[in-house]
Amino acid sequence: MKIIEFISKFNEEEVIQKMQSVKSPEEAYAVAKDYGVTDSLEEFVEEMTRFKTAIDELSEEDLEAVAGGLSQKEKDDIISVIEISVSTVTAVATVSALSAASAAL
Repeated sequence: MKIIEFISKFNEEEVIQKMQSVKSPEEAYAVAKDYGVTDSLEEFVEEMTRFKTAIDELSEEDLEAVAGGLSQKEKDDIISVIEISVSTVTAVATVSALSAASAAL
């Protein structure tokens, strides 16, 4: 499964609960792998970062159009999961970059 397919599951209660409970990028990636994501950790971080950037660029009207018939609580839950997940994987991207840079020295 590709990461974008996993992201499409962010409206499922079980996925929301699991992603809200992660404490590290590795845990977020492990959850994704449990759902069949076959991409690497680096690809996961890149895709989640792109997804977060796209979400940040959406207006409130855009979000309403995308969320369609969802309740406000469901919309808030999805946005919360996205924010938690992306901040988690962005942190691992930073750590990975710093580790690579220090290893090169």
